[in-house]
Amino acid sequence: MKGGPRVISYAPNLADWGLSITGLRQLGDRPVHLCAYFRQHRESALFGLSPAARRDAIWRAQSRKYRVLAAWWPNSEYGPIGSLKEPEGFRGMLPARLVPRLRSLPVLYVWIDRIEGKRALRPKQPRPEFFAVQARFAVQVEGMTKGRQLYEDRIVLVRARSKEEAVGRLRKPFDAYGRPHLNRNGFMVRWAFEKILEVYDTCEDHVDPAGTEVFSQLKWRRLRPQFVWRKARST
Repeated sequence: MKGGPRVISYAPNLADWGLSITGLRQLGDRPVHLCAYFRQHRESALFGLSPAARRDAIWRAQSRKYRVLAAWWPNSEYGPIGSLKEPEGFRGMLPARLVPRLRSLPVLYVWIDRIEGKRALRPKQPRPEFFAVQARFAVQVEGMTKGRQLYEDRIVLVRARSKEEAVGRLRKPFDAYGRPHLNRNGFMVRWAFEKILEVYDTCEDHVDPAGTEVFSQLKWRRLRPQFVWRKARST
């Protein structure tokens, strides 16, 4: 197939080993060490329950999935991801030829950790993505040594392969942004780069004009009555 092995949705890193499903089967009994993550419970079916009942329902379902895999697993080399009481998935070793059969079990996807006797391919260069860099600039006025100082927090979108590369690509533009100019009173003024506040990976390689999140920050505040979520009582 053009472009290399087909990407398998339930085994997202299979191509890292240069394998397709057929190639995996052809490895026969070669041991494959993997993690199998369970399909998630349909959450909307639990909305009518109390939080405690939802939690119990979720983990009962996860435990059932664990028992299904344990009953099928052909050897004793397995264990839970998480705890046995609250398993998030299944970790173990399978012969390569059996890995495709996980698709018929309650498994969302598998992650291959190691294939004995085979090396993973060298990872490719990360694909460029958009990073939003938030930086602070101090407005410096010639001769001003006290009082209140104006500053600016800018968010700049830049395409790069890593946070470090994104910051590096902005050094020259930030220096240029801080070049001195004269204000209307004849004083020299510059918007001097002060520091990087945050670098946000959008995980996007293109910007959709219909709407693309380019920056986000999570913060804590005191919970005020007008922002409390009160569920409507069922009639």
